[in-house]
Amino acid sequence: LFDRTTRRVQLTAIGRSFARKASHVLDELEGTLLGITEVASTRQGEITIACLISIAPYALPQILRTYAERFTGVRVRIIDEDANNVLATVASGEAEFGIDVLETREPSIDFHPLRRERFIAVLQHTHPLATRKSIKWSELSAERLMTIDKTNVSRLLLDNALATTARRPYWMFEARLSSTLLGLAEAGLGIALVPELSFAQVHPGLLAVPIVGPSIRRHVGLITRRGHRLAPNAQHLFQMIDEYFRAANT
Repeated sequence: LFDRTTRRVQLTAIGRSFARKASHVLDELEGTLLGITEVASTRQGEITIACLISIAPYALPQILRTYAERFTGVRVRIIDEDANNVLATVASGEAEFGIDVLETREPSIDFHPLRRERFIAVLQHTHPLATRKSIKWSELSAERLMTIDKTNVSRLLLDNALATTARRPYWMFEARLSSTLLGLAEAGLGIALVPELSFAQVHPGLLAVPIVGPSIRRHVGLITRRGHRLAPNAQHLFQMIDEYFRAANT
């Protein structure tokens, strides 16, 4: 577990892996002791959840406000990351559950669908295409486009869906975060292509137009480790997130 020299001692790769797992075990033990010594109820303790960074700022605040009012003693740690890292934190047990996309699914993970999220074109309200009810991908080939970078699973989804498009659009700007793309759109640098939940908040001067031909959607859902039973605090939050999205879909 350790590499030793006369001057220092440091963890090996196996030691670092063991330390991470041991830390999680100790966190669970701490939570168990809190439940025993404080109150044997669902209103105490700590939970960790993971969430897509493109969704966390827009969906979680409303949900967690209600959760915090109902479970005042529960601490919530949020790991806001890209799809691959959300999957990794849930698979490793660092997070109780996560909000992720189906495209990152693996055999050890259960996926509970929340919604099918389409990609939209976000542009300034003065743009000639702003009055349209929808825009075809082929119509965007002459536009200055901005999109999420190639490390994002959703970018792979876009590229695969458009691989056979006759007039395939090309990107002028790439960024890791949808919020960065929206900022570029506000500055008039082009049209941002983002998942629709990224545009859930008000952005003065910008409009969202659905993109069709084809209509590309990603499947957003809750992920858990297969066979793992959620702690009561986490189960309550899991259900509240599910109810929130069900209400939003109606």
